[in-house]
Amino acid sequence: MQQHSLKRKIILSSILCILVVGVLSNALLYRYLSGIIAEKADSVDLANLYAVQGRMNQDLARFQSLGYTCANDLDVERVLRYQTIDTFTRKNDGLRAQEKLWGMLESSAGQDYRNKRIAVKVDGVLVQPGNTRRPGNMRDLA
Repeated sequence: MQQHSLKRKIILSSILCILVVGVLSNALLYRYLSGIIAEKADSVDLANLYAVQGRMNQDLARFQSLGYTCANDLDVERVLRYQTIDTFTRKNDGLRAQEKLWGMLESSAGQDYRNKRIAVKVDGVLVQPGNTRRPGNMRDLA
């Protein structure tokens, strides 16, 4: 009988030793691999962040370029110099400036992101494309 109990104790202690070593090694391995995965996830997130930042900077540069192009267009400049648009010639100039702005907006790379594009003079003369999604007004500048 003592042989059976000794045999049983050896088997139980072996099983207990295997379980302890197995659980500890799995816990250490889990911690190590979790650290590697967290590092990889951080590096991928950082790479994605830089990619999004680059695209946003590129779109911002395109919008600035579009703004400069619109502001430096001769027809838009001419209309912005008018105090009032009360004659047929000035109204015609205003329509031509609107058409040019519309053409510039439609050909721009960031056309899906814009809702309004307006050119404004300090005293309130406002030039904008005729077919904008949302018409602009002076409150947009506040």
